[in-house]
Amino acid sequence: MSPNINQDKKQIPIDFVDNDLPKQLRSFSLSDSHNISNTLSSESIWVSMSNGEQIHLTHIFSKEKLKNQTNKIKVFMLHGEAESGDVFFNNKNNNMAALIADHGFDVFVADLPGRGRSLGSNEGYSNTTVHEIITEGIPKIISRIKKINITKSFENSNKISSKMVWIGHGFNSCLLTAAWSRLDQNSKSNINMVFFGARRKSTTKNISSRIIKFILKNNLISRLLILHGKFPSKKIKFGSCDESLNWYNVYKSWVKSESWIDLEDSYDYKASLNNNPIPASLYFSCSDERFFGSILDTRYFIKDQGDHDARIFILNKKFNYKSMLTNSLAIEEVFTKLISWLKEKNIYPEQQNKYIPTEEKICNPYKFEKIIS
Repeated sequence: MSPNINQDKKQIPIDFVDNDLPKQLRSFSLSDSHNISNTLSSESIWVSMSNGEQIHLTHIFSKEKLKNQTNKIKVFMLHGEAESGDVFFNNKNNNMAALIADHGFDVFVADLPGRGRSLGSNEGYSNTTVHEIITEGIPKIISRIKKINITKSFENSNKISSKMVWIGHGFNSCLLTAAWSRLDQNSKSNINMVFFGARRKSTTKNISSRIIKFILKNNLISRLLILHGKFPSKKIKFGSCDESLNWYNVYKSWVKSESWIDLEDSYDYKASLNNNPIPASLYFSCSDERFFGSILDTRYFIKDQGDHDARIFILNKKFNYKSMLTNSLAIEEVFTKLISWLKEKNIYPEQQNKYIPTEEKICNPYKFEKIIS
């Protein structure tokens, strides 16, 4: 069977099964300015889709810190539209995934098919649909993450916590909550969510948003995209990775509609989530965002998720949709708020060593804006 090629130009056979996946363990480090310990490592894990494509997970962890915990809490991070998992960690200014792992969490960062280190079709892009990501890809990722225990020799004295944190970015936050809405009730329990610039329906009215909306509505552009074979995100500065035509059609439908319906099986995500809302969640939004994840878009997204404990932290003009994850200032402005919220919600590893930051170094968790949607 011929191999696929990902964006790193690595060839990997497409006939791997979940129980026989390749792993590449490597050291993981940052500059000294980040005050990250030197105990972090990472490994590559591939999760097989039924169409032969491979979802890549970057697993970032500190075995030394994990083995000194009573409970091991896993974090799943999903990048936004037209991006890859690199937005969370491949950055010299801010490495959000490594910062979280250094606090004792077991972190997994996904590259959806066809971008980053994941493997698309033999033509170099993904044939996986948004429906397949929601109904197959994300559930398989979660199942795979739950099976991984990096400190097997300590199983008798330490337990794997049932708690998980799902972190979403931008429009793909919709994919996370859509997948969650389809899980059985038992699988939904003990999951909390964090969102950066989350949005579904675009409410912003400015030049940037109008240009994107024009592209989505224009029939001639739609025909040109069909001829091109994909949505050219990189060329129009929409993101760092191109998207498929299926994604374009789903995006076009969801951002301009009051309803939130699956285009393949007509599953009503909005109705499902209103009947069974997501758990307590933390939202980061921007006060001066021109298009991606403005505060109005985030509030609309919150409303879509049903009545739940929704905590919003509104970032100032220094940040936008992407820099809230990549700007060095986000370490203090964003990351410390995230850790405070996790502590407040008791979603924080119980640890026996002394590397835990003191409360004096953590911001007051009650400085957040709290709303019940």
